[in-house]
Amino acid sequence: LPISKEHAYGIVGTITGLIGCVALFLSFLTLKWISENGATANFSDLHKFSKGSGAPTVPHLYFGWLAWVLLVISIVLVLMGNAPMRGSAPFRVLGLIVGIGGAVLTFFSLKTNGVSVSTVLKHASVGFWFAIVGFVLVAFGAATGPRRRTN
Repeated sequence: LPISKEHAYGIVGTITGLIGCVALFLSFLTLKWISENGATANFSDLHKFSKGSGAPTVPHLYFGWLAWVLLVISIVLVLMGNAPMRGSAPFRVLGLIVGIGGAVLTFFSLKTNGVSVSTVLKHASVGFWFAIVGFVLVAFGAATGPRRRTN
């Protein structure tokens, strides 16, 4: 894709989006997602719980592989959406969609059959919130795009 002489690299969008990606990475690797009566579960625990044949589809896909794929796609879309090139607009739109979609999928990975919204919010721990905020930052970061040159 050709470089645009009217635009400079979108530093603010890139930093915002990559902070979101770091939040996602930390959420997936180190932070607790659920806390109830002293028991906790992290992303890896939820991956194990969602492996069974009777597991609901969204958690099975999300904790199995989809969250990681969304993270990698997010990195690419944040970088390409902020690049000073004429073809960056589709990357910005896709970054917005992936970011908002990722946040929604994160929520529905815990809000499964018969679980109320209030139960999810009551027992959600820092890892869950890092993932939600991470995807929202990806959406804003990618959508920000390259800045216009002022010379």
